[in-house]
Amino acid sequence: MKVSYRQAASDDVVRQFRYYLVTLNLPEVAVRFRTAVRQTVQSLQQHPLVGPRYRSGNPQLQTLRTWAVAGFEAIRIYYLLDEDTLHIIRILHGKRDVKRLLEGEAGGEARERCPDGSGRLTNTGSLSVTASYPWPVLAS
Repeated sequence: MKVSYRQAASDDVVRQFRYYLVTLNLPEVAVRFRTAVRQTVQSLQQHPLVGPRYRSGNPQLQTLRTWAVAGFEAIRIYYLLDEDTLHIIRILHGKRDVKRLLEGEAGGEARERCPDGSGRLTNTGSLSVTASYPWPVLAS
């Protein structure tokens, strides 16, 4: 099964990695997080139906699934499946407004702070996934 990362999911990992590395000055935790995300996604590739469906009244989110990052259970991977691809939509910490981010994205309305620290708001787009995104933070 192929894996496709939505740009927002890549940004989520970079944001969390930088938080551990820069804000908390915990490089070993940042590296452990990066490794845990990689290993969890590999596990989802092998067993994609393991994650329960995300519960939402929004019909566009009825096929969205979720699974915790191993060792970082407060951080969850939100993903969609098609016949041969695991689409990683977002990777979010539970302290964030997950419902607003996911449900807003389904309607194309989600906006959040830029990961560059500028404080600008950006539109995060819709849930449709058509491209694979490189994930430089997770490169081996």
